[in-house]
Amino acid sequence: MGTTLYIAQKLTEARMRDQRAASAGTVLPEAAAGSGQRLARRLIQAGEDCCGSTPRRARGEDMTLMRAGEAEQMGNITRAARPSIQPAPQVGTRSEPASGPAGLGRFIDRGFLVLADISGFTAFVTATELEHGPQIIATLLEKVIGQLSPPLEIQEVEGDAVFALGPDRTLQHPGSLLDFFGNAFVAFREGQRETSEPPTCSCAACERISALSLKIVAHYGSFLRQTVGGRAQAAGPNVILAHRLLKNRLDRGGGYLLLTDAARQRMGVDPTGAGWRAHTESYEHLGDIPLLVGDIESVWADDIESVWADTSPSREVASVGASTP
Repeated sequence: MGTTLYIAQKLTEARMRDQRAASAGTVLPEAAAGSGQRLARRLIQAGEDCCGSTPRRARGEDMTLMRAGEAEQMGNITRAARPSIQPAPQVGTRSEPASGPAGLGRFIDRGFLVLADISGFTAFVTATELEHGPQIIATLLEKVIGQLSPPLEIQEVEGDAVFALGPDRTLQHPGSLLDFFGNAFVAFREGQRETSEPPTCSCAACERISALSLKIVAHYGSFLRQTVGGRAQAAGPNVILAHRLLKNRLDRGGGYLLLTDAARQRMGVDPTGAGWRAHTESYEHLGDIPLLVGDIESVWADDIESVWADTSPSREVASVGASTP
């Protein structure tokens, strides 16, 4: 009976391999057909029982033919033990990326890509005391973040810059971004005033706060969301373009808002309005990029001036209207 069970087991495994190959659409060579029968004959001829003990042939037993009763029993055992095999997936197919944030893995999103960068950061940090320089930068960045998020999602703090995203599915009113950008400029100026007036100390960091300025770059387009090393990441050509725009030919120390044509159209900004002027940058692999530059001293003149005129540290940040001259 040991031989019968062992042969039945091996025959079942052979048949399962044949069925899996058939389900996957694999054509076996003719030599592989009937592998179960050949396996049974080899096991019978070898006379090895299920425990690997002394072969029956060595004990003088006749193994040239399988007893009729054992063959019938083996067939019954094989049929009873045959599992239900599910069809294998078709070769060459793969799962598609998830179409939204509820899905797993990576997906394509569309919306605004915004970078708020502190100009003069390198010169300020390298020329000021370690105890005060980075702390002042952190305070100013927190002021800006507090005005941009919400509605934007803060993707990452990159040294002296904040990278934020405004996907279409959450940003209901793109035109309102101009208000939030204006509020960010006002909050930045308030942060400068609060840390410099009245002066708390005579260190180089506190004396050089007014030399810092804020610039905001906004672009609109599609980008890839993915997770790398357990951290969310945005990638793609539009992400590269938004970061490249931080390095431009504009020579402005007072801060500015830089909009790509795609962002301007999405926000509904009038390029002929006061304080706006056209500009073009050119980058390798990206070509010529038409832009619109907003001078914060002109677009938000009243709000910026009121920050320095008001000496109260507890002043609330005023809402900046998009139609402010």
